[in-house]
Amino acid sequence: MDFQVSNFRTRGGLEVDFILKLEEKKFAIECKASEVVTSSEVNKIQKIDQYYKKIEKMIIYRGKRELKDGNVWILPFPKARAVLGL
Repeated sequence: MDFQVSNFRTRGGLEVDFILKLEEKKFAIECKASEVVTSSEVNKIQKIDQYYKKIEKMIIYRGKRELKDGNVWILPFPKARAVLGL
């Protein structure tokens, strides 16, 4: 499997934990140690669209439920691994 991992941060303070390129797909991934994801965390990762076109957005968290808020997947770690094929 061909993959690349990097992080992302702008001078203005936008930060995403990982930019993962698997084959030809790109994922912006934010990892949270909490069991709850706030709307401000979702809004933050959505801003990555300004810098990357056609990137899938994912927040991995310690909760149990699989959620989707707009175009952002909010997934427990085991489900995120399965989605990414890891």
